[in-house]
Amino acid sequence: LVPHILSLRRSLLSFCLLLSRTRMRQHSDFSDAFGPLSSKRRRGTNFAAVRRRLPWLFIALLLVYGLSFLWGDAEHASGGSDPAMEALGIKMVQQARGKVSEPGCDRGAAGAQAASGSALAGDFKSLRPKSDKVELRAAGAALDGASLSLAAWVLPPAPADGKVLSIQTIASTKASGCAVDADHRGVAVFLNEWQTNSGQLYLSWGSAASGCEEIATAVNSVKPGRWTHVAATLSASRARLYVDGELFADSERDGSGKLLGVDNFHHGGDQSAGVSDRLFRGGETALRVGAHADGTHPLHGLVAQLAVWPTELDASQVAALSCGAPPDGAVAGTPSRLPPPSLNLSFTHTGGRSLPEGSLSGVDELETVPIAQVVPKEDVAISARYVPPKADVAAAAAAAAPAKAGWPLPWLPPRTLRRGTEAEVNASDALARVRLEAVRGAFKRAWGAYRKHAWGMDEIKPISNKSHDWLHLGATMIDCLDNLWIFGLKAEFDEAKEWVATKLSFSRAVGISMFETVIRIIGGLLSAFELSREAVFLRKAEELAGLMMYSFKANPETGVPCTTISLDGSRRCTFPTWTQRNAILAEFGTIQLEFKYLAHHTGRKEFWEVAERQIRNVRGRTQPAGLYPNFMSPKTLRWTTTKVSMGALADSFYEYLLKQWLMSSRTDSRVAQMYTESVAAITAHLVREGGLARCANCTYIGRWNFRTKRYEDKMDHLVCFVPGMLALGAHSGIHGVRGGAAARATMALAEQLMETCYRMYSDQPTGLAPEIAELREGTSRVAADSGARHNLLRPETVESLFVLWWVTGDEKYRDWGWHIFVAFERLCRLQDGGYSGLKDVTDRHGGGHNGKMESFFLAETLKYLWLLFGDGTEVPLDEYVFNTEAHPLRIHEDYRFGSRFGSLPLAEDLANDSPERPLFDQSVRARVADRAELLARTFPAAAET
Repeated sequence: LVPHILSLRRSLLSFCLLLSRTRMRQHSDFSDAFGPLSSKRRRGTNFAAVRRRLPWLFIALLLVYGLSFLWGDAEHASGGSDPAMEALGIKMVQQARGKVSEPGCDRGAAGAQAASGSALAGDFKSLRPKSDKVELRAAGAALDGASLSLAAWVLPPAPADGKVLSIQTIASTKASGCAVDADHRGVAVFLNEWQTNSGQLYLSWGSAASGCEEIATAVNSVKPGRWTHVAATLSASRARLYVDGELFADSERDGSGKLLGVDNFHHGGDQSAGVSDRLFRGGETALRVGAHADGTHPLHGLVAQLAVWPTELDASQVAALSCGAPPDGAVAGTPSRLPPPSLNLSFTHTGGRSLPEGSLSGVDELETVPIAQVVPKEDVAISARYVPPKADVAAAAAAAAPAKAGWPLPWLPPRTLRRGTEAEVNASDALARVRLEAVRGAFKRAWGAYRKHAWGMDEIKPISNKSHDWLHLGATMIDCLDNLWIFGLKAEFDEAKEWVATKLSFSRAVGISMFETVIRIIGGLLSAFELSREAVFLRKAEELAGLMMYSFKANPETGVPCTTISLDGSRRCTFPTWTQRNAILAEFGTIQLEFKYLAHHTGRKEFWEVAERQIRNVRGRTQPAGLYPNFMSPKTLRWTTTKVSMGALADSFYEYLLKQWLMSSRTDSRVAQMYTESVAAITAHLVREGGLARCANCTYIGRWNFRTKRYEDKMDHLVCFVPGMLALGAHSGIHGVRGGAAARATMALAEQLMETCYRMYSDQPTGLAPEIAELREGTSRVAADSGARHNLLRPETVESLFVLWWVTGDEKYRDWGWHIFVAFERLCRLQDGGYSGLKDVTDRHGGGHNGKMESFFLAETLKYLWLLFGDGTEVPLDEYVFNTEAHPLRIHEDYRFGSRFGSLPLAEDLANDSPERPLFDQSVRARVADRAELLARTFPAAAET
């Protein structure tokens, strides 16, 4: 009877878990991201009757399950796998314990000793992978060999409140995933099956057959919350895993099973190349501790005494290590010694105090000193020193001071940021990693559709799967180059790079937008160059910019570039008739980041001069009400409209004032003054509070005519970049000392506007925002404007969500971003992989698709969502500036105020400066000869920050 009862037990438990998962998915906010979706509900099923019977069904199933334990222990004792884990879809390797000859030892004490004193465990949860990552490169043949062994002490994290930790990487030289390419030709040692807390130890490696061949121990082999010794060995014919000195998994044992549809171990093939080919590939690949090589799956626990050998350790040597033997010490009970490790990595505590064993409480900061190279066969230490919290005297003094004089929003008191507890942050990060993979999957689907149906064209029409060319410059491909790099899709990046190098031509670009070409094409090429350092991108960007230079000479008196240009040699150059041939503020005012970056990297000063001239043009005009009108005459530089806005026609001009200051390492006083004066004017004239009768006290930005004083209670979706801009400015110190009253008041405004932008989505039946919202009297909702109910998959709201989350750490911004993403998946995702905008967000089905997938959906919307669910270090905002198309450019010291081309006035500008027509404030003019003094006197607050 025993086999039959056990079989019944498996079937009943599987059925029970299936019902549980079905009910869980009804309440899961992220299940929609992983499959075809429909907003229609089935009819004819009596769900109420089913729910009434479910409790009794569960009780009956649990009784049978409990009784089956009378016989079930025999099965577990024989090494069978856990049916509960199998029912959840976790395929396991049978536990294969092998008895080894080892001395008796107290492994708890050995683990505590390894993690205390001079060998303090590294807390990878506190390290910033971009600046503090523990990443090591092999020098010479340090780790070459036909075999490999890796051993370490780990303290696995304990899941909090049922949260899923997923993969926890101990050390890796390969990217995560299963692609068969160079990035996956390495090894990785990690804990947990993906999206579980399975407690398994994994060894993964790449071969010609798969990028994730694996063996794993049984479920719960590694217990959370206690120090455990783990070891992995790999040779050309065998792989083994040890836990606390015992053999737990062996590729030569029967019953190893399969993982991810790939045999656990492949014999032959390229195995003869040896481990060195898979591990370091001639010194090009780094060993990353605490994460996979592409930065994914970070470790949230602790690790100590990590060592690597270019040989296969035997069972007695691994057992000795688990009993506290040093990595190059003697094996207890035998005359032999462990072979010398090629890498012996410890985490040395160098000051302050010792941390409690296995505890992170009281840790404010861990600073690390990264090591660039590993010296062969010599110990290497990563220093981690405790930094006690410092009292921020300047911030405290500023916080006690009143807000900036004239602050016009009495209903928004300055706000002090509250960051979540460690447990809240960890829980948010664990869920965010699952969501991040869903966004990556969405991008891969959309990119796949473009690659299949519109390769080399500007855009794909996602319904007809035909292409649309309007720039004739491969807009989607170039717009997505940095996405491919950041998302870790290196094979796709290389394929796109080859197209840029061999196929990108500019001669067909006729009658194109100067503005869109700068932000999408030049910006995309420069960002790809910044991230990859591939010179082909810089060469192409320089060539394109050179072809565009004629547009600045069409009006030689002012240098204002044309709106529409042609690159076929015809040198056509026009301004639109609908603006009465006037220049648009957001267009000539949004070229500075790209052209100044080009100037520094190519040495061509003319690129800097044409961009800087636009700032001088605007700065030399009187600003009505402190704001900049939407249109300017390209011949006389007179303002030709009385309308001002923060949406279309003006938006990115204000954004670039802040970002030019950031790009100058916060030293360009002219644009800083222009920005702060603009923010004060925006809050005084454009920001409104709806009140109880209009959108339930929401805060919004409308449109204003400074001559007639007419105000429209309408807010473009484009305006939703403003919360992120305000938050980034407040965080960066442009309003004075970070944390001061003015900065905190600006931050409060940013958060109020962010809530309104999210309500543009949440108040619609579809969960997606209209192009324009109307704040009507008599309704508590943020309503859609009757003439602009469509959705174009725009990025501005998720851009601001990313910045607000990065600045505040508030998890609600991640939740809001996820709700938006799920709505995109539910209504905009098409069967062939593309995404389409909607015609009417007030119709719960979206009113049909508009058949457009703009390149900014991939380049901006999905990028900002991916960064929102990252750990904040992939593209940190204190190291990079994003152009208005979400292309990151690194901040370099060369861009500082007064360096090389710099931001100081030219000699002829100073000669033309006068009290009647001031071009520069007098402090700049008086001290222009002494740049060091200028910096010191003009920016004491910035220096403090």
